[in-house]
Amino acid sequence: MHLDAREVDIWHPPGYDADAARRFPVLYMHDGQNLFDPAESDSGKAWRVDEVVTRLSAEGRAREAIVVGVWSSARRRQDYMPRAPVQGHDPAGGDGAPPAAKLSSDAYVAFLVDELKPSIDAQYRTLPGRGDTVLVGSSMGALVSLYAAACHPEVFGRVGALSTHWPAGDGVVVDWLADNLPDPATHRLYFDHGTRTLDADYAPYQSRMDQALRRHGYVDGRNWKSRVFTGDRHDEDDWHDRLPGALEFLL
Repeated sequence: MHLDAREVDIWHPPGYDADAARRFPVLYMHDGQNLFDPAESDSGKAWRVDEVVTRLSAEGRAREAIVVGVWSSARRRQDYMPRAPVQGHDPAGGDGAPPAAKLSSDAYVAFLVDELKPSIDAQYRTLPGRGDTVLVGSSMGALVSLYAAACHPEVFGRVGALSTHWPAGDGVVVDWLADNLPDPATHRLYFDHGTRTLDADYAPYQSRMDQALRRHGYVDGRNWKSRVFTGDRHDEDDWHDRLPGALEFLL
């Protein structure tokens, strides 16, 4: 499946220039156009992830990290909807996941694993192991983050899934992940959602996911967190507010 070209933003923390021998974990994030500058964002709002990482490290709550923001394309839904769970479920159900044959998520994950990460590791002072390689996304970006870690557990050891859009494809990703979760001995997963706008529909799906995590041996607070934020929306401002807790757990 063809994958559209896209921009990638790379930000390194203040400590990167202070010590030429120091290496850093890497935070890969989807929807890169929404991460730093509100003027570039689809919604006019941004996660302001650079501010969050800088503040957390200054407060000693999380390690400094390089941030790689991968912009989404015009085919965002096709790129981010996990393909394997949709196999055998065509035609699409739920809120309209495209049929598997039209999905480019496998190509997108291959780009992250085979092209982007090797390039980042070659050009920057990274800690390349899976325990220092973090994927974070919201909504459909959360789905593809979980999918990438399930397909490549040797590469991605930490995942932050904010406002995961579980209803896509009538929840097929929940059932697929339940059979394909990475090893809790080597991985750490963070989930959250609000209770307003799109997030109001997520609780039943997240409950199913939480049950699967427990069956798989994940322990809440140790290698897994699942949090509900009453009143929060499906919105960059609320993801900005929740990102510190996610990164404190993942970094």
